[in-house]
Amino acid sequence: MGARKRQRQRACAQPPDIGKGPARALRGATLALICERPGHGYELAARLNHRLGPAWQIEAGDIYPILDQLHAAGLVRREEGHQRNVYHPNPPAYEAIERWHASVVRKEALRSDVRARLATVPHGRVDLALRILEDYHAELLDLIDATDEMPPGVKTWDGLLARVTHTGTDSYLKAEFAWIVDTQRRFIEFGEQIA
Repeated sequence: MGARKRQRQRACAQPPDIGKGPARALRGATLALICERPGHGYELAARLNHRLGPAWQIEAGDIYPILDQLHAAGLVRREEGHQRNVYHPNPPAYEAIERWHASVVRKEALRSDVRARLATVPHGRVDLALRILEDYHAELLDLIDATDEMPPGVKTWDGLLARVTHTGTDSYLKAEFAWIVDTQRRFIEFGEQIA
């Protein structure tokens, strides 16, 4: 048996997977929603935003590369509609979602843009650091404004899932606000010392 044939057999024997990398969570969530109900890019983006909360800020343009990857992996099929392509799950999609849900939750590195910028502010540029923090503060306020008001009672499974992700986002945003206040204080104190 040739090397290429063995390689093809190994590839065929591998269970379906959503892949690796930073977009893995979004690929998994997108595929899971397609398994719940087929949809087109704009509709899937709206469903993801509702389910995942405003911190994700997903646009249809973010979804199409994900849909192309899922299609290339054989997990979804694309059916051309009158105006939009509708994505449907292929049978391996359900197994891929089961494997994704059962896999170890990966702790994402704390690699935010604001932290990278603060870590590289030139020496003594307290004004620049404070401006970066103010911009980030404004971005967080926009996220809070974008948060849908959740009704007090949860009556559906989708409502419960949305509630859980939204409260997680709220907790994260509160912690970020506390971090901003503390970091601003530290920069102001440092600026006073060197003045």
